[in-house]
Amino acid sequence: RRGAGMPEPYINLAAIYLRQGMYNEAILFLNDARRIAPHNKYSLYLLCEAYLKTKNSAKINEVIQQIFREVNDEQILVLTGSLLAQHGHPKQAMSMYNRALQLNRSYAQAFLEMGKLYGNLNQFNKAIVTWQEGLMLNSQVEDFKVLIQQGIALKKKFKNVSQ
Repeated sequence: RRGAGMPEPYINLAAIYLRQGMYNEAILFLNDARRIAPHNKYSLYLLCEAYLKTKNSAKINEVIQQIFREVNDEQILVLTGSLLAQHGHPKQAMSMYNRALQLNRSYAQAFLEMGKLYGNLNQFNKAIVTWQEGLMLNSQVEDFKVLIQQGIALKKKFKNVSQ
């Protein structure tokens, strides 16, 4: 009987359907999972991915708003932000990163991904400042140092190209 029990089997099947490109089937199972456990954060994340793959703008926006309101897990927020950035939704991605940092001001992955998004938007100064802030709060994360150096090099390269 569909719609009864624990959400995990539905989420697992949906994840398989997503990887196989069977997005509508994944959406059906994820909606079943949501009926069983309305606040399951992972089902929301996968639902966002499925709607991004189907390019259903109305549903994408609906799920983004739900995630922003309901999810208090910085890891899921950053994963969702990265997913949104990959699919050409930089403003919504930035909102997810900022929300993650509201929940955990020193969450390194949020600073890393936010800086990468700025870099991909050719906003190298903002990327560098973001990584520097992340490094100040997470001095043990070596990726910040590498990315700061890469950001400085790209900033110089693009400055020379535009002259």
